[in-house]
Amino acid sequence: MRITQRITPCLWFDHQAEEAANFYVSIFKNSKITSVSRYTEAGRETHRRPPGSVMTVAFELNGQSLTALNGGPVFKFNEAISLQVNCHTQEEIDHYWSKLGQGGDPKAQQCGWLKDKYGLSWQIVPARMDEMMRRGTEDQIARLTRAFLPMKKLELAALRAAYDGAAFDRSLVRNVVFAQHNLVSDRSFNEFQLIVCRNVMIYFDRSLQNRVHDLFYGSLVRLGILALGHKESIRFSPYADRYQELDADERIYKKRR
Repeated sequence: MRITQRITPCLWFDHQAEEAANFYVSIFKNSKITSVSRYTEAGRETHRRPPGSVMTVAFELNGQSLTALNGGPVFKFNEAISLQVNCHTQEEIDHYWSKLGQGGDPKAQQCGWLKDKYGLSWQIVPARMDEMMRRGTEDQIARLTRAFLPMKKLELAALRAAYDGAAFDRSLVRNVVFAQHNLVSDRSFNEFQLIVCRNVMIYFDRSLQNRVHDLFYGSLVRLGILALGHKESIRFSPYADRYQELDADERIYKKRR
């Protein structure tokens, strides 16, 4: 095989190299296992692996070559090394965060970092993050930093808003009423021009989702705006034909009547 990539990361596993490689390949597009090598009797006094068992797995993730090695339990992954995934949309961030983080240690999730179920660290970050940190003004970098440090999974819209300096005008804030609501038990008690509910209903079953849609529809004024999360939609709700879609990517809708 002709080598076109000069530097290839090699990931040391105990015995899960092939399983891990297949797991990673299933998550990234344009990915594949390219070769598998196996231990032989030669050198068994050193490697102590059964002859015929997997030694290395060469694989590609979206064109990036990597190697997984079964080397035994001598060495473990730690946060000193991580693989960075640059994402262009929140959908991509959500996808990689959900898939790679499945089975990993939730306590290791911070500032876009996570550990997968094998202990390998990943950074799931917006593709523009580096550019914003390099080219932003002192104030922009400070706002961006204050925004991402408390986050676990990075939220692209919130980071962009912080970088651009988006904020409520103080005169508007004085007229805003902030209140907590229970989507499960609350009923419509007021009329609103805007309702924002981002990535909450994904945890509800269809019956409860329809109940929430009923609450939203009853609470919005005519021509009011509803903003949902990237994983949510009104498409299969009883109110699908009662909204105008304003932005398909951002899941923003306007009440028709």
